[in-house]
Amino acid sequence: MNSSLTVTARERVSLTCDVTGSIKPNVTWFKDRIKIGSCTRFSNDCSIERRIPKRYAINRESLALEIKLAEYEDSGKYRCVARNLAGKSNRTISLNIRGKFY
Repeated sequence: MNSSLTVTARERVSLTCDVTGSIKPNVTWFKDRIKIGSCTRFSNDCSIERRIPKRYAINRESLALEIKLAEYEDSGKYRCVARNLAGKSNRTISLNIRGKFY
């Protein structure tokens, strides 16, 4: 599933990874094909790659990727990949950041 989202700079952004299933999935987030972070739902362990700005986080409960105070450089294509024993699913979101640059 593909979607797009446009927000104003300096806003908080939450990108959802809508996954369901009786077997809890592992989720990995990418931006423009570069891994941002992952969440192992079974152990409730989420982490962000070291080179990624600290304003990024993965919500342990919803598996959403959250960006505090979005900046123009956060614009791009984000992809969430969910995997479990039953298979794999993914979602792509095009994020556009506009206005309010100081």
